[in-house]
Amino acid sequence: MQRDDQMELLEREDAFETLQAAFQSATDGIGQFVLICGEAGIGKTSLVTQFAKLQKMPLRFLRGTCDPFNPPHPLCPLIDIASQIPDEELSRMLWEPARPVIFHSFFEKIQSSKTTTIVVFEDIHWADEATHDVLIFLVLHHSES
Repeated sequence: MQRDDQMELLEREDAFETLQAAFQSATDGIGQFVLICGEAGIGKTSLVTQFAKLQKMPLRFLRGTCDPFNPPHPLCPLIDIASQIPDEELSRMLWEPARPVIFHSFFEKIQSSKTTTIVVFEDIHWADEATHDVLIFLVLHHSES
């Protein structure tokens, strides 16, 4: 059995090319969004994880997961991500009642890094309304930049 970091992903050339193009744009300062769709167990997480591991340049890889509970926990992926960023301010912001404060804080923490950052929101089909709003905010804010 191969470990995840040694796994060879077959027939993923097109997906890797798409991710590489988006990553190159991001390293050039142009933020990118990539939606990876597919059935459960098809290897979406493995694809992104392997892609990140194969990059030659330093990068920051952050992953948050939406939970399947009903009702889902608000902003669950951001809570996961905040635990990966050693920043007390971001952790405190997650408990702010005003969503714009949370969203701007998150965006600033991602954008202010000197290292190219890959942020993965897993299982967005289980996302709560606030997480949907974060994604919309990021897309709209990105398009204004």
